[in-house]
Amino acid sequence: PINHALLISNKGDITLENCIFRDFAAPATIISIYEPWGFPFDLTPPPDIVIARFKGCLFENLSQAPDSTLTLKSTGIATSTKGNTIFSFEDCVFRGNNFTGVPDTLSEEGYAIRMLGGSLDLARNCFYNNAFAGLGMIQAYSNTNVTIDGSDYYEESAALKCSYVATSTEGADKTTSALANCVSTASSQECQAVGIFGDLARADIVASEPSPAPVHTEDTSEAALPSLGKFWIVAFASLWMLWMVVVQAV
Repeated sequence: PINHALLISNKGDITLENCIFRDFAAPATIISIYEPWGFPFDLTPPPDIVIARFKGCLFENLSQAPDSTLTLKSTGIATSTKGNTIFSFEDCVFRGNNFTGVPDTLSEEGYAIRMLGGSLDLARNCFYNNAFAGLGMIQAYSNTNVTIDGSDYYEESAALKCSYVATSTEGADKTTSALANCVSTASSQECQAVGIFGDLARADIVASEPSPAPVHTEDTSEAALPSLGKFWIVAFASLWMLWMVVVQAV
């Protein structure tokens, strides 16, 4: 099977703009930036920097491949294992994605973005109608430097310890719930992504919001209230009929 929709393993500066990643089940992650191990397994990252920018992109209906997570604890949409990576997401929309683990495998959690070192920049992205499980929708481990301007839109999730960003000084294999810290930045009030996918997301979110319940109000207009004259006429007639009954009884 195809392991990734996009794999970056060399140095460089790449920008992907208005790209669509849709309807793909990945054995590992949809987008991956990693440094191939040297022999004998030299894990020291080289000094060359990898810069990957995603602008106005759509990530939709992506998921884990059930036959590919036998040895992976977690999978997700985008990940970088290089400590010298700059990952940037601006005006991107993540919707309808499902990374919640695969039964009967080691896979038990999933994420939208995971960084193991380097830098992660987030601005005006929209995350909605997704299903992730584990510590955080966005995972910034190994002292990843995260830049957030507070313009991202996301939904709260009971399946995650951190509905937005989980940070840790440890690596992914050592980060536990006790070691993960949740970034306290609140969600934007609405999707602020610029571009065609941002427009679609705003229409989606508005359409999915429940309609407000109708509010019952009493009509207090002058026409709806009995006039004072009518009130006294009715009251006088009632008293007159009562008096006549008493007189006839006597």
